[in-house]
Amino acid sequence: MSLLHIRRVMKIFLFILVAFSTGYLFLAATFADTETNSVYSKIEKAAISNDVQTVLQVLPDVEKLWPQEPEAYFRSARQAAKALGEAQNNPDAKHSLLTLFENILQKPCPTNDEQAVSCFDNKQKAIRYYFNFKEVRNDKSQLIAIANFVGEIRSRMIPNYAYRAQQLPGREILEQARVMSPSKLTDPALKRAYDKAVEQNEQNKIMDRLQSALRSANWAITSHLLHNCSRFSSGDQKNDDFIKEIVSSAKLTEDETKKMLVSRPSQTNSQAAINETATNNSTK
Repeated sequence: MSLLHIRRVMKIFLFILVAFSTGYLFLAATFADTETNSVYSKIEKAAISNDVQTVLQVLPDVEKLWPQEPEAYFRSARQAAKALGEAQNNPDAKHSLLTLFENILQKPCPTNDEQAVSCFDNKQKAIRYYFNFKEVRNDKSQLIAIANFVGEIRSRMIPNYAYRAQQLPGREILEQARVMSPSKLTDPALKRAYDKAVEQNEQNKIMDRLQSALRSANWAITSHLLHNCSRFSSGDQKNDDFIKEIVSSAKLTEDETKKMLVSRPSQTNSQAAINETATNNSTK
């Protein structure tokens, strides 16, 4: 067998190997997407037909979506919660509803800004839905867990954030070079500067979307949290300690704390200690 023939055989072999690998990866990704859509589809169909048993059976598959598919997880979990919430007379459904809520709260959003956008959006929607249930509204431990999520949101919010993305990034560089299109740039330094400006603008777009999602989540959850916490009367030491923990965990401001305290029945001097916690949050 000649050397040329061997090289041809090797090329054909490598071509087949690459094609097989690419096809395998494509099929694996397609299979994963199909599995993800299948979980959500099963829950959606079961919810429409009030088939609680099917929802209960699919719940383990919902948990398997995490952490590879955070968006799909929260969407599926929210749909499952709606189905379980309609079957409050079913003891298994009620137990699973609250267990699912605890699981949702324990899932941290990714540190990656781009992935975190959809995570915060879908997680807050799932949590907000649970305010429909008295088992959450009247449970201090559940409200504290929600307050921790608000604190997580606020820890990633940039104070006084102004949107940074530009419609035409690097325009000043094109003006400096006196060209209309980046393809006309001939100076290597200006090309690098332009590419850097475009890359930075893409990062700014992601940060803009994240901060927008955080603001929306913060407003949606905090308003419900304050309303439900304000129903716990003052004058009771356990209630007052609970409110102080809410203020600290959710990083509430002085104004937010005052609004909540004013709404509480039977106001007492315990308000001063709670106000101090809010003041400490404002100075951090």
